[in-house]
Amino acid sequence: MTVPAGDSTLSRQTLAFLQHLTETVAGDPKAAFVYSLQASVAEAVGDEGLLQMLDKLVGRVDARRVPVQDNEVKEIIRRRLFKSLGDDAVRREVAEGFAEEHRRYASASADTKADRARVDEEAKQLRDEVLAAYPFHPALIRLMYERWGSLPSYQRTRSALQFLGTVVHVLFKRGYAGALIAPGDVPLDNPDVRGEFFRQVGEREKWDSVLDADIAGQHARAK
Repeated sequence: MTVPAGDSTLSRQTLAFLQHLTETVAGDPKAAFVYSLQASVAEAVGDEGLLQMLDKLVGRVDARRVPVQDNEVKEIIRRRLFKSLGDDAVRREVAEGFAEEHRRYASASADTKADRARVDEEAKQLRDEVLAAYPFHPALIRLMYERWGSLPSYQRTRSALQFLGTVVHVLFKRGYAGALIAPGDVPLDNPDVRGEFFRQVGEREKWDSVLDADIAGQHARAK
């Protein structure tokens, strides 16, 4: 909403102030101006145009820094959701187990020495990824941070924490005892989990009935 301010509006005056401020700071070698812009349209309080104008205004003179790098998100999620990951020996046993399963199945079609070396490298990489993402399966983290990250309503790290927090809460109450929490373990039949899912990715009207019919309903065909 445009708020009148004399012969102008508050938004125009704010943009003019920020423009003068950035130009002043840019001309002073001993000054720094630290600012933060939202990573998604959903955080722009309904004013996508203003967010784009601010981005364009300060983008002429800024040096951008991303607060969370892709390789850091697993550790951030774990620290925010869990006080402890339990016995380190169990975590390593799970990681080695998944690596060995991949090596066993993939080796069946590895006919050459190069193929076997590739399979062994893939198994080691999977082991390291499981160790980094535990107790989540790395595929679940990739799904939310890479594939969902392209959605305009998704806020990446914050949204991942909100969604996974709900998933962990429901699974804990149900006594879930799997080795890892993978995409297929997400309890989409639970109304809280489903509500959080649609809050993050949208499209409730389009996909709610699909979940019931094919995935999470009492008579889901894909079970």
